[in-house]
Order: sequence, then C-alpha cells, then structure tokens
Amino acid sequence: MLASFLAGARALTLGALPAAERRQMILNDLVAYWGPEAGDPLDLIEQSWNTEPWSGGAFTSFVSPGTWTSHARLAAGDQGGPGPAAHGRVLWAGTEVSPRWPGYFEGAIEAGERAAAALQEL
Repeated sequence: MLASFLAGARALTLGALPAAERRQMILNDLVAYWGPEAGDPLDLIEQSWNTEPWSGGAFTSFVSPGTWTSHARLAAGDQGGPGPAAHGRVLWAGTEVSPRWPGYFEGAIEAGERAAAALQEL
C-alpha cells in the first residue's frame, strides 16, 4: 500500500479537476516516485480529509478554536506528567496527540514510545 498527501495550493488545484484527470496526475506522481509498477495499482482510493465529517480534516487542516488547549492537551498527557493521558486502562497514543511532530510519522513513533513506557509503569 502506498499513501500520498497533498496540501496547500496543489491540493486545491487537484481537487478542482475532474476525477479522471486527478487519477492520472496521482498515478503520474506515484510512477515518478516508485517506478512504472506504481502506475497500475489494484485499486486507487482518494479521500478528501477536509470534507470528511468524522475526522474533521487532516494534519494540514485547522482544528476549531480551543481544541489544542483543551481536548488535545488531555489526550497528549499535558496534566503535569511525562506520559500520555490515561482514562482507566486506556492510554491515548497517536500522531495527533504527540507533543512533538503531531500529524507526522515521527509524532506517531514518539506517541507510541511514550505509551509503551507508561504501560510499563502500570
């Protein structure tokens, strides 16, 4: 599986194109990065995260005012302790709640390491 993200002006431009043209441009990029085999996938799924009602957008989107200073702080463990927040036996771990690099792969790794360390202390 290959995943690709677009942001900014390129995302807006691509999003305004007809589906067939978008597909071809995406495949052209994948071929440029990964070689000719990437141009003939078994399936190609496009997702506009900014219009997705349940997630509210992607890492390049804007969250509503107060989110990072309220709910996100709880999930990230910003209650004075070094580890992730716990709710009973549930530990929050994901790129979105990482104190550094939220929304990126590095943030996911850091969040996972913090949760694993917190589990060892339980």
